[in-house]
Amino acid sequence: MGDFNESVILDAIRRHADGLSRVELAQATGLSAQTVSNITRRLLDQGVVRESGKQQMGSGKPRTLLEVVPSSRYAVGVHLDPAVITTVLVDLAGTVVARRSRQTPSGGDTDRTTADMAASVSALVAASGIDEARVLGLGIAAPGPIDADAGWVVDPPELPAWGRYPLRDRLSEATGFPALLDKDVTAAVVAERWAGTATDSRNLLFFYLGTGSGMGLAVEDTVLRGVSGNAGEVGGLGAAFSARTLVEEAIALGTLGAEYTCLDPADAQRGLDRLAALAAEGDASADGIVERLAIRIGRGVCAAV
Repeated sequence: MGDFNESVILDAIRRHADGLSRVELAQATGLSAQTVSNITRRLLDQGVVRESGKQQMGSGKPRTLLEVVPSSRYAVGVHLDPAVITTVLVDLAGTVVARRSRQTPSGGDTDRTTADMAASVSALVAASGIDEARVLGLGIAAPGPIDADAGWVVDPPELPAWGRYPLRDRLSEATGFPALLDKDVTAAVVAERWAGTATDSRNLLFFYLGTGSGMGLAVEDTVLRGVSGNAGEVGGLGAAFSARTLVEEAIALGTLGAEYTCLDPADAQRGLDRLAALAAEGDASADGIVERLAIRIGRGVCAAV
């Protein structure tokens, strides 16, 4: 997609759904009018942005507005969770246009799981009818710890059989797309700032509760990754909870019946879904478990902040 200035210009246009003029782009980015003109001409030629109308500013000449063309480019996102693998296809505006989910293969066979993820990516793109040439690449959100520079997952506690595994490069080789690897909660913070519920927030704390738990943080519009890229590992701060620990408590209290177990992540997720449904229905025991969890998470988050 070109150089850094091109990315800055494109991001500024994307952030304004109503469009931006070239004058406003220069003001928003600090780039010269000539640089803005050259870059926007390239983006127009590539079909990535388009002219979307005119804006009258006082008595002068109306300004031409520019907006992104969402269908001009796409990207694939893969979320690796010990219980379920979710694959999405998003357009240039960040809108999810297709989604697939499947249970994570049991047994910890890393190459098999990577092959399954690659097959899901290929099937998703093929079913969408989108030319692969318009898919810029894929992003992988994985449980930590990770080595983001090398593209490895590093002994994730909820995927104990994985050890150290070069997930980024293996999945890139299997799909043919360039790939990025980030910690799942860090990727979630970026997504919420980019196209989610926090697009207008410069400061954001995201807490994830699934098979494991984690926290992502953005301060003054900067995502905090930490020295190793693993900021947000909240174990030991009173917020280290997972679907398994929650379901185990519900089973011990008799809130969930004997048909529920925590033998593997998929079982725990099924129990968590049922516990959430019971709480929503007003079950006092389930509601109490969820309330106690919320208090502990709150205390842990306060300690982290």
